[in-house]
Amino acid sequence: MAGLILAAILTSTFLSRQNLRASQSRTRVPPAPSAAPEQVAKPVPIKPQPPAPEARAPKPEENDKAVTVNTEASAKQILNGPVRTLWESGRYSQALALVDRVLSADPAEESALAWKKKIREAQAAEAALK
Repeated sequence: MAGLILAAILTSTFLSRQNLRASQSRTRVPPAPSAAPEQVAKPVPIKPQPPAPEARAPKPEENDKAVTVNTEASAKQILNGPVRTLWESGRYSQALALVDRVLSADPAEESALAWKKKIREAQAAEAALK
């Protein structure tokens, strides 16, 4: 008799834990708000919008043109922005032209000198692979 009661308690404990775990793993969806018939809004007809102008993808020959840079921008902005982007994309001659522009304004700019060295090394490495 005591064994039967013990088995029933263990079984109910096991089942309740299983149900608890199963209910915790489910994602709960909040119930949809019920609206009274007076509160239901009538659909408003929507006028079709004119199509938006499509973005024009740049042509390959446009990518080869020199990057325009604001001449009033600081040396750090030029070196960390367009120069870095050009260097990462492998357009070393354009990056070098920007670095030379920064160096013409301030010949002692250390970061510009470092970029110039980095670009020259990349050009040499690329030439060695060809």
